[in-house]
Amino acid sequence: MPKLLLIGAKKNYNAEYFYSRAFPILSLDCNSSSVTAMESDQGYPEVFERQLEAFAQKGDVVFAPSTSGNFENVIRGIEVATQRVATL
Repeated sequence: MPKLLLIGAKKNYNAEYFYSRAFPILSLDCNSSSVTAMESDQGYPEVFERQLEAFAQKGDVVFAPSTSGNFENVIRGIEVATQRVATL
């Protein structure tokens, strides 16, 4: 079943905002423990990249809001999502 993956959303959007019984929703920046651990081990630019490598599958939708479009962590996440055939 396809899922909605949220990246780069900070506090403006979260899984509750997109709540739906139709498909699963996962906000990759809301789990502060995971984000902090990955940031410490690999660096913040890789936070979404690593999570999308683990979770993104064909048919998933990735929502990646960005005010400037220049955040390296969001750009790298989009690149991984595109490689995994997720819809942006």
